[in-house]
Order: sequence, then C-alpha cells, then structure tokens
Amino acid sequence: MSMILEFVIKNYGRNAIAMDVCNEILDKNGNPDNLPWKRIMGNKWYEDAFRMAKQFRDQYAPQMLLFLNDFGAEYMNPKADGLLAIATSLYKQKLLDAVGFQCHFAASHIPRHVFQKNLERFTAVGLKVAITEIDMRIQMNEQPKAVQKDLAAKTGDYEVIYGICRRVKGCVSVTAWGVTPSDSWIGHVEYPGMVY
Repeated sequence: MSMILEFVIKNYGRNAIAMDVCNEILDKNGNPDNLPWKRIMGNKWYEDAFRMAKQFRDQYAPQMLLFLNDFGAEYMNPKADGLLAIATSLYKQKLLDAVGFQCHFAASHIPRHVFQKNLERFTAVGLKVAITEIDMRIQMNEQPKAVQKDLAAKTGDYEVIYGICRRVKGCVSVTAWGVTPSDSWIGHVEYPGMVY
C-alpha cells in the first residue's frame, strides 16, 4: 500500500486538488467492511492508509485534500453514523480533510432536508464535504408524460443538490457521474432505458 500511495502522490499529487485515499470501505451498518486490506493489515487498516497518504501528501503535494468517500451515507442512518465516527477520529488525528458522499439517487427521491442536516454533522466537526458521484435515474420506458415529468423533476433535483452544497459551509464541490448509461456504474444492460 505504501508503494502505491507514494507512486500516485509523488507522480500525480502536485496536479491534484484531492485524493480518495479510501473508497467504499463501510458496510450498511457503518462498520469497516471485510475488505482484503482489513484481512492483511488489521481492523484499522484505513488509519494506516491515511497516515501513509498524509506523509506522502505533506512531502509531495501539500495542497491536496485527503478524502474518505462512500455511498449510502446521504441519509441519517447507521452507515452515516459509522462514517461520521471514523471520519471524526481520522480528522482529530489530522489524517483526513474531507468526506465524499456519492449521491446515487432516483429522480424525485432526494432526501433534501435530511441530506443537508447530515452534511452539517460532518462540517460541524471541521471536515470539508463534497458530492462526489451524483447521478439521478429515471425510467425511460414509462408513458411519455411520466418521462417528461421525471425529466423536469430531475432538473429540479440537481438544483436542490447544488443549492445544498452552496448552503453548507464546507461543501467544496459537486461532481457528476455517468453522463450517459454507457458511462454509468449502473449500465444500460442491467437497467435498459435509463437516463442519468
């Protein structure tokens, strides 16, 4: 892990704004998932990962923010609580700068107020937050009027998400994921007729 982190940060860090040091490490209950790194390095392997990343960041790319990124933590749920606990611990150790929320939503199903309050729990600790992989699914095989309604809702939903980021002090960015079904993590084969 050390070799990988040093190579990436040394060669690319000076041109980067941020780096996801750890991505998708929690189970749905907010506990560290049983990933290969855990089996090799122990229960708190992610602390070692951030410790190494910080060392190389400080050496090669001091401007780069170190992120912990995950999905399914947009709502106030056990996963979000676990993410907050781990992020707070890493932040207090001066190893983590920010938390990324992937935000894979369906149109008209945005947890507006809950999502903003959840982000504010993280920024209250001192962390920065970002929306890192936003996409919004709609079913294209519905009736034409339903599709038009969903498309209009989707536009409004994106406005809501950007507005939340603007209102939350410490929200640093919004990044879209999957411009077309062929670019998406969901893919057009599994969910034919989806628009993102």
